[in-house]
Amino acid sequence: QVVAQLLGSGSGTLAFAIGIVSLPSAFRPVAAAISAMDMTVLSEAARSLGASWWTVTWRVLLPNLRRGITAACFLTITVVLGEYTLASFLSRTTFQTALVLVQQTDPYVAAIFSVAALVFGFLLLVVIGRVGARRRRSPKESA
Repeated sequence: QVVAQLLGSGSGTLAFAIGIVSLPSAFRPVAAAISAMDMTVLSEAARSLGASWWTVTWRVLLPNLRRGITAACFLTITVVLGEYTLASFLSRTTFQTALVLVQQTDPYVAAIFSVAALVFGFLLLVVIGRVGARRRRSPKESA
């Protein structure tokens, strides 16, 4: 209650707090992907071939950062789906806090929703993994 009175308990406050909590876990995979490639050489080579900065960013750098961005998405989703403490401190009713309230009245319904949340999280991570692993086929591979 004290935290909610000091900072407010709106959705914006909760989103900001969860964003701050998930930043370290999202930063490390992207930083590792950046350090694994030589961005200066790639961007200078693309610029010397006449590419604009927009093209360099979207067609050269981001495809090379795809694994790091995908890993950051995985970690951020797991942090967001598992965050109970911040919602409890801000007196917000999120899925996790609602499960605790439902569990006090009917534990079977809470178990069903918990399993459904696990299946939803698994499917969401599979979809992100498929999108992140997708790559374009070169003309040689299609021939």
